[in-house]
Amino acid sequence: MTRYVLDTHTYIELYSSLAEAFVDDCEIIAKDGDIGRTEAGDDQFIDNCNIVESILLECGIVKEGETRFSITGDDDDS
Repeated sequence: MTRYVLDTHTYIELYSSLAEAFVDDCEIIAKDGDIGRTEAGDDQFIDNCNIVESILLECGIVKEGETRFSITGDDDDS
């Protein structure tokens, strides 16, 4: 399987953007104007991150320094 190695910043930006796209409307705005998520929204975001990271891993997309290449155990570089 071909691997695509992304620098850490790009990898985190990619998976968090994808995970954020599937978070239901759980935004809250604090009195000081800061925007955040409800606890349920945070939980959903974390769950989504785990799903997205698994999908990326299955597609051979890893961050630099990552030692796992496939959750199926197929570490073939070909």
